[in-house]
Amino acid sequence: MLTPTELLEVVDTMQPVVDELKNWITCDIIRRMMARFKREEDFTLTGTDEWQIDVYKAAGGHYEALQREIQRFTKKADREVKEIFEDIGVRAWEGDNAFYANYGFDSVSLFESESMLRLLEDTYKRTNGEIHNLTRTTAEMSQQKLIKALDTAHFKVMSGAQSYTQAVKDAVNEIIDTQATVRYPSGHIDTIETAILRAVRTGTGQASGNMTMQGLIDRDWDLIRVSAHLGARYGDGGQNPSNHFWWQGKLYSRTGRTKEYPLFEEATGYGTGEGLCGWNCRHSFGPGDPNHNPYKDFDEEENKKAYDLSQKQRRAESRIRKTKTKIIGLREAIDNAQDEKVKEALQEEYNKEAAKLTKYNAQYDKVCKDNNLRKLNDRISVAKWNRSEAAKARKVANVEYRDWSKSLGINTDPKTLAKYYDMKYNNLKEYEWFQGYINAVNKGDISPLIGYDLYKNTANEISQKLVGVVTKDGIEIKSFATHFVDRTLGQTSETHTDMRQGTPIEHSIEALTNGAISEPYIRKIKRGSEYIDDLRQRYTGTRAKVTLSLTENKLIQTNPRKTKGN
Repeated sequence: MLTPTELLEVVDTMQPVVDELKNWITCDIIRRMMARFKREEDFTLTGTDEWQIDVYKAAGGHYEALQREIQRFTKKADREVKEIFEDIGVRAWEGDNAFYANYGFDSVSLFESESMLRLLEDTYKRTNGEIHNLTRTTAEMSQQKLIKALDTAHFKVMSGAQSYTQAVKDAVNEIIDTQATVRYPSGHIDTIETAILRAVRTGTGQASGNMTMQGLIDRDWDLIRVSAHLGARYGDGGQNPSNHFWWQGKLYSRTGRTKEYPLFEEATGYGTGEGLCGWNCRHSFGPGDPNHNPYKDFDEEENKKAYDLSQKQRRAESRIRKTKTKIIGLREAIDNAQDEKVKEALQEEYNKEAAKLTKYNAQYDKVCKDNNLRKLNDRISVAKWNRSEAAKARKVANVEYRDWSKSLGINTDPKTLAKYYDMKYNNLKEYEWFQGYINAVNKGDISPLIGYDLYKNTANEISQKLVGVVTKDGIEIKSFATHFVDRTLGQTSETHTDMRQGTPIEHSIEALTNGAISEPYIRKIKRGSEYIDDLRQRYTGTRAKVTLSLTENKLIQTNPRKTKGN
């Protein structure tokens, strides 16, 4: 019997092999597409007939090159799959063999059992055959994708619907975003990555299952123990094969002769896609007995939470991988672009994706940290994504970030985009102040000449001097809105008519502790997608008017009060 971790991790070695093919397809299409686009003047002067001839030449060249690449890929994949199956076979056999030895059965090496080796070889060949079939459909679909992208761009430009630059940019994005795909006989389409990894995961599970089942039959062993793990798939939550949590970790009867236990295949759905050893299943099974259960009885809610978290982690990993792949494709397009305007537009797109990657990495780190999940670096690595490419992406992201931050008067920390996202996900208070500063500058409530340093220092001073103060009517102040910081600072730009002056903190304290108190009133405020009633009260001192939310004990704003002579 294999552990869920073994079934999960052993197939991960296939990921770089699949990546290599996937990225080759994307980059080859982009190279041929950019060569066909050439320069704007050549593009617009090309006649439709000449264009079509050249398109089919480019598509034919891609198809032939892809067939050669797929032949190279399948040879490499065959070797990798063989190693995976051998590893799975040995581990599964050793676990079952140790169990049987405790009950007096002779220990037999896997390589001495002709029937077991035949089962392993059969499942391996079927899995390899499926991979070969899947990749064969990719060549035709990839060729069609290139033709469609070229023809769509040509039509958009010639009809005047889009500029040449925008049409090329859209074509590049379309190629990168759709990725390489496969078509099943049913007509269903998947990415080549999903299809191949699913085939290998399912095949290894079935190989392990077939060998275990044959061992049970050979020894006429009736009781079967199914493995269990936290985070098992729960399907629709019912007592059926799609709910792996329901049937995991239990004992079953293989033949039905042990009446107190349910029938194995009927309960677990063994042999079906949705059940045990089916699509992407991490469970296995082996000979069992009532006196020994190595698996914990997991709580249903705990399991559901763990499964949902694992899916959240997988989505975060997939998003990182997809963004890296897009950056690699954009780099290929930039390097092969012959028109300067197109090159510039693609560089802008590259810069945006590089910034997204920094964000997604930070989000992934936070998901893992907050939920005590192990970071799986193999799952966020991508073929062709080396240190050089990573450094280029970080550099352009940081340049974009620094240009943006300097325009807002932010000249100190966070100095890099990575530090910005670290602040966003790990220092919520400062991130709130940072966003408050940006919003105030964008709205014109304060000048960027103030700088974020002064804004942050003022927020810290308010926190120290005002939070915890008890008002004249006995209300303890718990927090403050960033708008209160804006009004404390004032616009402090060049003097102009009706310029908003700042309000010293001491003036606000005097108003709160010694000023006149208004009648409470209600303001509608937005919380998420809803509006709620916020009960407020105003305190008027000799030098300032301060508004306080009674609902949240939160300072909302402060304004200077004019006095005689001012």
